[in-house]
Amino acid sequence: MVPPGDTQYPLKQLGLCASITNAPYKTTTEVYSDSPRATPEQCNTAQPVAVCAAIDYALENW
Repeated sequence: MVPPGDTQYPLKQLGLCASITNAPYKTTTEVYSDSPRATPEQCNTAQPVAVCAAIDYALENW
């Protein structure tokens, strides 16, 4: 089951960076820095927010 707003990709087959390890939990962020609607601050903020959310999820579902 995939929650709304989440996507799942075949990471290894696509050669995406999250496939570099065999970790049970993996994530990547999609922040479109070339979007006229995204500021540099939003792009910089999105990265650690995504990492913290992933860590929180892993800890809560350990």
